[in-house]
Amino acid sequence: MERKTKEILFGAAIMLSLVGIFIPYVLLNGQIRLGEATSDIPASPVWPEQPPLSPPTQPQPQFQAQAQAQEGKDNMWVVSVGAYDTLQEAEAWVKKLQAKNLPAYLKTEANFEPESALTQYWVLVGPKLQKQAAMNIMQQLKKDKIATELKIYHPNMVLE
Repeated sequence: MERKTKEILFGAAIMLSLVGIFIPYVLLNGQIRLGEATSDIPASPVWPEQPPLSPPTQPQPQFQAQAQAQEGKDNMWVVSVGAYDTLQEAEAWVKKLQAKNLPAYLKTEANFEPESALTQYWVLVGPKLQKQAAMNIMQQLKKDKIATELKIYHPNMVLE
């Protein structure tokens, strides 16, 4: 499009905008008053009555393992080998660990952090009743240069 055509179209748009603003003012003889609009929206929201919340009777599942650890009760232990973004990579690690006769398994967990994948696949070995047994697994994997982390096991545990 030529420059002159663009200038003409831009000028026409400005003129139409000004006409749209000032025609109502002229037709109403300058009697436009701002702030006199009415609304059906109530001044404050009306909330239905709700019974008061009662405290939970038992701890949430993800905190039970932490509470048991703090109370010194018997814990079960799991060795975390890693978290992976793809199911294929995690399954390959599980097979590699099971080939070493380790009780490896996969735990899928949704992750809602914006900078990470939506789902993470955790590779875990265990659970073991004795902490020392889990630590022995860690030593075995350390010899194979596989990084691990010891965690307290709970069926509904939240992994970080």
